Amino acid sequence: MSNTAYFLYVDGLALDFGGMLDEEDTDAAWMKFEAKIMTYEGNDSWVEDALYRAKELVQQEEMPEHGYWCKKNGFGKYLEDLDTILQR
Repeated sequence: MSNTAYFLYVDGLALDFGGMLDEEDTDAAWMKFEAKIMTYEGNDSWVEDALYRAKELVQQEEMPEHGYWCKKNGFGKYLEDLDTILQR
């Protein structure tokens, strides 16, 4: 199923301006913003199955193994390093 979503994107503009402090009232500050509405065409057909898989995962008795990326760079490496430090 194809769905159209809209995102409001707001960017604070701080570069290329003289500053954000009011020179006449140093207790005041200002900031300019640029806002855009962005259209996104998506497909949510995968969501229901992913929710069921996530539920099954959190209801397991045993924690699953970390994936390759997680072990190498992510949270799994953090946990292993933390365990090593705590065992000292």
